[in-house]
Amino acid sequence: MFKGRFYGFGLSAAMVFGVALGQGGTTAALADEVSLREIHGPQEYINAARRYLEHGTFKIVGGKPVTSGHAWQVSLQVPWIPPGQSAHFCGGSLISPMWVVTAGHCLEGLKATDIVVSAGALHLGSALHRLTVSGLYVHRGFHYETDIVAGRYPVNDIALVRLFEPAGAGKPISLQSSGTQRLRQGSIIEVSGY
Repeated sequence: MFKGRFYGFGLSAAMVFGVALGQGGTTAALADEVSLREIHGPQEYINAARRYLEHGTFKIVGGKPVTSGHAWQVSLQVPWIPPGQSAHFCGGSLISPMWVVTAGHCLEGLKATDIVVSAGALHLGSALHRLTVSGLYVHRGFHYETDIVAGRYPVNDIALVRLFEPAGAGKPISLQSSGTQRLRQGSIIEVSGY
């Protein structure tokens, strides 16, 4: 897991929280039967499948390795790829033992059976417990807009993932309550992700 500082404004809630499971020995055999033409979903999901099938590498630009903390960080993974870095396609944050917040664009076009969640690991290469998902809830106002300066960008880019069972590993992030001071433009915040 890596962390870094984000300077700016206009953050989506999923960006602030760190935005994106079944057991089984059949994932490698299943993966051998899958071709890239059969894979559908958001670009991050397709990229994870492509990296795995083409034996590519995962690259992180910038950031610093985390040695402790950040127990809320989770990895959304492609279930038929063996656990680890290759299966990761988006990050999220544990907000309760049963719920994960992530970016809406990470779940676009996917069903609950299309993803698994790994929680409580600092490194994606470590032995990961994968949790199955019972529901995906993308903000009903999620859509894309285009701006001459920003190009195409998501609006209401937030979603929730409901787990079938409580995440035993990991610790939910503390959410900002309505009584606390709000972030102002130009605030420096820390973000984390794999």
